[in-house]
Amino acid sequence: MTSRGTHHNSMRGVGSTFVVGGAYSVDKNYRLLYGMAWWPDEQPSDEIKRQVEEKLEGMDWEVDVVLTHTAPLKYEPTEVFLPMINQSTVDKSTEQWLDSIEEQLYYDRWYCGHYHTAKKIDKIQFMYNDFDEFPENEDGEIDNEDELCYECSLYDDNSYLDENGEWVNCCLDCPLNRMNDDD
Repeated sequence: MTSRGTHHNSMRGVGSTFVVGGAYSVDKNYRLLYGMAWWPDEQPSDEIKRQVEEKLEGMDWEVDVVLTHTAPLKYEPTEVFLPMINQSTVDKSTEQWLDSIEEQLYYDRWYCGHYHTAKKIDKIQFMYNDFDEFPENEDGEIDNEDELCYECSLYDDNSYLDENGEWVNCCLDCPLNRMNDDD
């Protein structure tokens, strides 16, 4: 089990990482009904949140990489929500707290899972059934060139139909547009 609020300096090619676990299980009631495992402490407690904030304060709110189970609320990929789950019953307190962390934190990359999707929104990389090495540029720093902007991330393939019925990328800053610069 990953320790919540842990700071590491040992990852290859990365100066520092910060790890925070926990999220609400949307299938909690199903698990309880059928006698399956469920953890009452699945979300960070107020004490853990306080400890995390103290550690980040001691680091001047600056890390290279953040690893969390869930994502800050503003980045939730709502398109993958399960239709049979009433979202008003889902406890979003961890995601809300991560929003406040993300707003104060200087970081290069943020990796998370939980949503069973693989996509990138700004600096947030959602991982699912895969793994990733931290990419580096020639200076040994994390390379952020392949990030999609928030607007582009709202579309499954980062494109949409324009008024002429043509598929276009959402904005000119996207890596998809940069790939087509030679055309």
